[in-house]
Amino acid sequence: MISNEHLGLNNQKLKMWAAAIAVADATKHEPPNTMDFDGLQDGRLDTMKPSSGSVPDPTTTLLATITSLIASQLAPKPPASSMVDPPSTPHRHQQEASLPVSPLPAPGSKIHTCLQDFLAQKSIDFCSAEDVLSQLKLTPDIITDVPVSCLCEILSTVEGRALKFQAFSCEWNTHFQLKKCHLE
Repeated sequence: MISNEHLGLNNQKLKMWAAAIAVADATKHEPPNTMDFDGLQDGRLDTMKPSSGSVPDPTTTLLATITSLIASQLAPKPPASSMVDPPSTPHRHQQEASLPVSPLPAPGSKIHTCLQDFLAQKSIDFCSAEDVLSQLKLTPDIITDVPVSCLCEILSTVEGRALKFQAFSCEWNTHFQLKKCHLE
């Protein structure tokens, strides 16, 4: 049943949704399955709720918990003077250890940094194509949208390596966005 009601989205909910997309728990068309988005399905408010006697799916509950934890890490933090450190737990320590700690690439150097990281992690050198990629404004966030045949020509490579670069660029950009949210 479709309702004409809408769920208001604020910056915090948008960040939570983005974090859920980054960990593949949501899409741009399907919001995360958390209490903050309770009742949303396919971008609309669903008035058909499960009965109070139904048992929640353990996988759904786990995913909702993980999404909430990630979102809480991405939420803006109050100034340090008013913050009281909660007791440390092993789960929180593991999560903090996985958060990005290196600085963001300098403005205009994302493609250079991505190419360097690709070389370091995959031992495939596309650094000679940096000028062409920069001139064409092909940054890591849109490399996946470039047809593989065009990317093969730009990089002077075979299809398999171009596909590896597209996959790497997608992961690299997701990591970059999480780092950017964490450092802001």
